[in-house]
Amino acid sequence: LDDGIKGYVLVNILEPLQQADPDAFETAKAAYLALPLEDLQDRANRAALLQNIGELDAAIEESETLLVALPDNAQVLNNHCYMLHEAGRDEEAETYCRQALEIMPDAAPIKHSLASVLAGLGQCEQAETLRLEAKAASPSTAAYDEKLACTPGG
Repeated sequence: LDDGIKGYVLVNILEPLQQADPDAFETAKAAYLALPLEDLQDRANRAALLQNIGELDAAIEESETLLVALPDNAQVLNNHCYMLHEAGRDEEAETYCRQALEIMPDAAPIKHSLASVLAGLGQCEQAETLRLEAKAASPSTAAYDEKLACTPGG
């Protein structure tokens, strides 16, 4: 198989394999990480996959490379924000979410990411307001229906 096909196959099996067969997962992950990155889309896909399998430090590292190449891309900023949030780095994440929201002020995913970050920072009222704005902007997105866990004051 050429690298493109290998990458496609590995991307589609890594998440389920992680639970089903940890040894095979490690082998498959190593094979995936050994594949060359042809372009920024490959790097974005790698960052997303690493995030999905819980390898947040590696995902953030890939995302930082994307930020250098695409510093004004709202999707890249938002994805980086959410990765930092998942890593428990909400104070750092907030800046990226706010930058993304400045570029795309009506984007429901960005509002939801910022709401998640604010909830993590204990800013519950602001988080809930943004969650509801995200829900209004994209009512069919089930994730926006769920209240965010928030403890006032952090």
